[in-house]
Amino acid sequence: SGHLLCTMIRGPRKRGNSNTVTAADFDADGIAIPANSIVGGAWFRVSQPGVALTAANRNHAALANQAAHKVHSNRSASISATSPASLTEATLHNATVSVSLTGDTFASGVLASHFEPAGAIPGLTVSQVSGASSGSTAAVLTLSFSGDFSVPATLAVRVKPAALTLTGTDALTTGTVNVAPTDEAPTWPTIADLYVQRGVPMTPVQLPAATGGNGALDYSLSGFLPAGMKFDATGADANGCTAADFPAGYADTANLAAAPRVLCGTPTAGNNPTIIPIAHDADANRATSDSGRGSFIVFTYGASVSATSPSALTEANLNGATVTVALEDTAFAAGVTKSSFALAASPAIAGLSVDSVSGGASGSTTATLTLAFTGGFDAVRTLAVRVKA
Repeated sequence: SGHLLCTMIRGPRKRGNSNTVTAADFDADGIAIPANSIVGGAWFRVSQPGVALTAANRNHAALANQAAHKVHSNRSASISATSPASLTEATLHNATVSVSLTGDTFASGVLASHFEPAGAIPGLTVSQVSGASSGSTAAVLTLSFSGDFSVPATLAVRVKPAALTLTGTDALTTGTVNVAPTDEAPTWPTIADLYVQRGVPMTPVQLPAATGGNGALDYSLSGFLPAGMKFDATGADANGCTAADFPAGYADTANLAAAPRVLCGTPTAGNNPTIIPIAHDADANRATSDSGRGSFIVFTYGASVSATSPSALTEANLNGATVTVALEDTAFAAGVTKSSFALAASPAIAGLSVDSVSGGASGSTTATLTLAFTGGFDAVRTLAVRVKA
């Protein structure tokens, strides 16, 4: 009598009869039972003595009935939270989950290192395993967590081949369980108070970003900005900041015209309001307690300049002339010198500078500047004075 040769050959198309193989047609070792069949459209089985690969099937065939690479059907793994029954970021450390196998069992000598979390939760590992004795189908894993996450996450566990009884098989990855992040409110860093001059386009200011919370943040303001000022929360608000709102000649190197959280405009009035910037996160909780709230004051002030001696300035009397700078809703600090002021003329007046300053004591609101002029011009000019911060 001859020996029975049973070889599995992988091919791209059906050979032999047209039997359809289902999970019920697999034996205990996972080998397809029907002869001359295709398993899942890919596996061809021959069962006659002396059958060999031929030119017709060799090009697209591969031996598969090897001990190191058996075919097994219906193998799966599932996971469930055991303690606590619902996982959260706050309870994840030392929580336990149960991993159950179907179509396979645990081998002997199973270690915690044979399991690894699969997912996007940083700082999560398996620290202990219990119950995974040889031949069993369930194991309880103790988790260790030292990370942080702010959006809802899922946890799956990958069971490595070394933990499984069936040899030559791939790892099994469980389904998932949900893990809720801690509901954290955003927080703001310290925001400096703003000082803006009435009637003058302000240099745009970008508020710092809030941090924390759960997911992306959106921004708004509570309080009334001085008339003429506006807040661009996203950088693309319909009535947000554009280059037209910035001072003439302002170089927008930081691209604030398209940046979020930008204050801009020309304040025309104001009573030094306190402004509350608000940050909400992406979760469904819109309560005040789940929002980040900062605080800053917008101080508005005015400044004017007038010719004092003589009362009408000309090219001829400009050298040695005096002008008075008066502040409104603010005052001079200590240590005012002539370098505390800068002259701005339109068109520019060449050879014009501040020679000396009187007044301007700490807490005062006026200072008198004496001008020096060594140039010349042949058309009407306007003179302004910039008081440096």
